[in-house]
Amino acid sequence: MWYIFFITFILSICAIYIAFLREKAMVANSNFANKLNKQIKISDKILFLIIIFTLFLLSAFRHPKIGSDTETYTKIFEFIIGNGRVVFNSYEVGFQSFCLFLSIFSNDPQILLIGSSLFCYLLIGIYIEKYVEDKTFAICLVFAVLFGQIINIIRQMMAMVILLWAYKALENKKVLFSFLLTFLAFLFHTSGISFLLVIIASYIKFNKKIFVYILLLVLILIFSGEFLTNILKKIFYMYANYFNDDRIKTGILATLLAIIRFGIVLSIYIQTRKESNNIHNWIFAITLFFYVLALYMNLFDRVAAIFFMICVFITMENMINYTTKNKYLYYFSLLVVLFVYQLVTLYFRPEWNCIYPYKFYWQV
Repeated sequence: MWYIFFITFILSICAIYIAFLREKAMVANSNFANKLNKQIKISDKILFLIIIFTLFLLSAFRHPKIGSDTETYTKIFEFIIGNGRVVFNSYEVGFQSFCLFLSIFSNDPQILLIGSSLFCYLLIGIYIEKYVEDKTFAICLVFAVLFGQIINIIRQMMAMVILLWAYKALENKKVLFSFLLTFLAFLFHTSGISFLLVIIASYIKFNKKIFVYILLLVLILIFSGEFLTNILKKIFYMYANYFNDDRIKTGILATLLAIIRFGIVLSIYIQTRKESNNIHNWIFAITLFFYVLALYMNLFDRVAAIFFMICVFITMENMINYTTKNKYLYYFSLLVVLFVYQLVTLYFRPEWNCIYPYKFYWQV
């Protein structure tokens, strides 16, 4: 797995160089420069397709032992298709329906890994193709941020990529469509409903005073202790067993590392944004609120991960439109931060993702 990180990091450096060449060609504005720009765009797209297809293969054809939750999900798949129908008060209806649909093609649990990987990388790929100029750089960041999650938290990851589109719909003022996508994400994982906070907040002008008041409320909830836990148990009753799991109530180290990573991404966003954006401000604020809550209960780290993913895409899109001499320094900084985080967790906490040493499903 180490060599995959190394190769992807090198490709990321190449992606930054490609972005640099394209910008120089656009500034030159000559026939030769225009031809060069077209060639660079083609090279960027080819590299992007190669990388995303490789990531899909690594995710889709992994061994059930790769990923801390993969083996559990294969058993869930067998349980769902064993019922032969959607069972309410069990797993989310959307995910059950997805499994039943996949069972049309095969009853082998490997089809779930193939189908969920295709679902995630297809939606991410279309999003990058449609909205991101520097495609190779974008997919390398996706590898650094989401590869481990796509392998581990299948239901939530499927909800997350749907919410990425919900964010873009909201930014494009398609509120109803954003709401419908949020509901669809909820059908795959209950945490998807959290994006309603962004939809509601988008109607409120973000300012420091409101931010401080909400942060104080979050701190009060944390110090309320069992009161917060009991509320969550009633709202998310199907996950009540998680609140008694020691792994969910701890994980301070993981949360602190995630907060440091988020803080650096936030600082890059602030430095590269052209103007204040209300929706962007709320997404970053809500991410911070959930990370603070995660210091009390690690379960909230899962919710914060949804918004952090969107934060990375926002920052990445901002940097592409950023036009100063420091632009590529920010490119490199974001790249290094996200890759170092993954390498540190992979080396010091391999049990968090269980992706090393990697092997395919046909390997013993």
